[in-house]
Amino acid sequence: MLIGCHGNHLKDVIAYGATSIVDRSNFFMVKQVLLALFLDMFGLIAGAIASNLTLFTRLAPWSLLAYPAILSVRGAINGMLCGRLSTSLHVGSVLPRIRRNTAYFYELLSSAFVLSTLMGLILGLLTFSLSLLSGIPIPLSVASIPTVIVTMGFSSMMSIFITSSIAVQAFKRGLDPDIILYPVMSTLADILVTACYVLSLSFLGIPHVGEILLMALFLFLLSISFFLFLRLYRNSSSFRDIIKELWLSLLILMPIEGIAGFALNSIRYRLEVYPGLMVIYPALIDSAGDMGSIAGSRTTTKLALGSLLPTISSIRSLVKEFSLIVLSTLPFYLALSFIAAIYSASFNRTLILSPLLSGLTVVPLIICFAFVIAILAFKRGLNPDNFVNPLEACTADVMMTSVLALLVFTFGS
Repeated sequence: MLIGCHGNHLKDVIAYGATSIVDRSNFFMVKQVLLALFLDMFGLIAGAIASNLTLFTRLAPWSLLAYPAILSVRGAINGMLCGRLSTSLHVGSVLPRIRRNTAYFYELLSSAFVLSTLMGLILGLLTFSLSLLSGIPIPLSVASIPTVIVTMGFSSMMSIFITSSIAVQAFKRGLDPDIILYPVMSTLADILVTACYVLSLSFLGIPHVGEILLMALFLFLLSISFFLFLRLYRNSSSFRDIIKELWLSLLILMPIEGIAGFALNSIRYRLEVYPGLMVIYPALIDSAGDMGSIAGSRTTTKLALGSLLPTISSIRSLVKEFSLIVLSTLPFYLALSFIAAIYSASFNRTLILSPLLSGLTVVPLIICFAFVIAILAFKRGLNPDNFVNPLEACTADVMMTSVLALLVFTFGS
């Protein structure tokens, strides 16, 4: 009991309690960081599949240009689906079952599919334009449009089914989909979209028949998307809201992702020599985005609770927390470096230092970026949760890819 304590002793008790809470909070934060990094390790499966992309650089020299944007856009749409499904299950607007569900449930799944296909079309056109700027001939560049759309469309079909199934089963078993759904699906979506991309590219290796099949799938996906769009856009306010909210942000993000595509494509010859770099690439960019998300989420929570002043200078009170996040990633990036070296059967400074230094350079920067975005959004009366994750994840992709390319050039010279 605190009754009867002297003033100084009472201050000591309160200070001790506050310190305990902070330490406990930091302990749970480190556990959250380590869990996120553990899940990111499964991105090595996507990387192992992606290492086959170097086999298509002659048949489809634009293949590496599109890959970072495909990962990012597909991840953003899947993140929207995860967030809305989790919230809807809690509030009851979606029932914990797949069949005979609410109208909103099917409108939500339809919007995710339509967005994936339409953004695939725009991303295909962007890849085509970047290919021409890179000096790739038009006959080789034009195949990027149907390839990207088929990749986005069919990976969307699979991830939508798996995401909704996991959300429903988790909720039925008393688990919180807010906690488990996005970490699981962010990595699984990378695996699915990478596998679909490599499979779509393999069609180009089948003379005549492969291209015809790719075009048929391209037209099939566009037909379904436009049918759903025309049918639901007029009649469903929730469908319109989802399309409007994500459409503009995705359009803004895609040209930025083009920078990551250029950076990855610039080291394609070294990726053929060191295939281990391609194996760890998805896990590398995922980890930076996850660390920024954790830092940004903690910042937005503190702002909402009023325990953090909405000023840039208040980052000084979070130096310890953010430093712990960075230090927690050190074993992860060391492990990725050795995995790259083992897979490439070559232990040299390019493979050991490039992934390690990329992570330790980008993570502190992306944490600060997420913090600044949260502060600026909050000060303008906006919900920072609507801005932090999409912006920091996209920026993390571009920064990690660019720094990795720069280090590979530096150490490989």
